Amino acid sequence: MSFDGVNRVPPDEVVNLGLEIIGRGVIRARLNLRLTQGGLERWSGVDQSTISRLEHGMLRGLRLRRFAALAAALNGFPIIDDRSEEELRRRLLIRAEMRQQ
Repeated sequence: MSFDGVNRVPPDEVVNLGLEIIGRGVIRARLNLRLTQGGLERWSGVDQSTISRLEHGMLRGLRLRRFAALAAALNGFPIIDDRSEEELRRRLLIRAEMRQQ
């Protein structure tokens, strides 16, 4: 996915949006497997509080090993966002404009 004018969007905003997308993907995959956060903890070895923070877009640092363990436990959870590319572009640009004010 490419965004026109992405250089105007602060990198933190792109990261925050990415964290939200990943979080929703983890939630969707976990629920599709009928797992609780505790169940996912048992399957992946990743602490439940870490899973919760990831799902809510609040986790800024996750080691690749832990992310890989989650991906394996969730059968590779496809990160599919239900928003269109246009909606993602619009949201990023709005965030950038808000930061400039």
